Amino acid sequence: MQVILEGDWTLVTRNSDDVRPRPGSASQAPCYLGQPLHAGLVCLNLPAGSGRVEQIAYFAVALGQIGVPGDLVNKVLEIDPGSQGTAEIIARLYDFPEDPN
Repeated sequence: MQVILEGDWTLVTRNSDDVRPRPGSASQAPCYLGQPLHAGLVCLNLPAGSGRVEQIAYFAVALGQIGVPGDLVNKVLEIDPGSQGTAEIIARLYDFPEDPN
């Protein structure tokens, strides 16, 4: 995590279980907890057993949510499957840490 922060890189992961900040979490997992400024986190939360086609689809949705460089500063973008049995892909973008305003 230190290399990512020092390089001012946006972290993209295939699974957010170990890095996503959960509401009220006191976890010391390697995420952006306690970081006042970061270049963003993108979590492609693919269903188990997903292959290359699904990975490309999720990544395309993520790229479609990012308008210009810098849009992800202090944000988490999560790409999740929709309802079971559908091909829907859901994007959620939120501040982390939360914007005090």
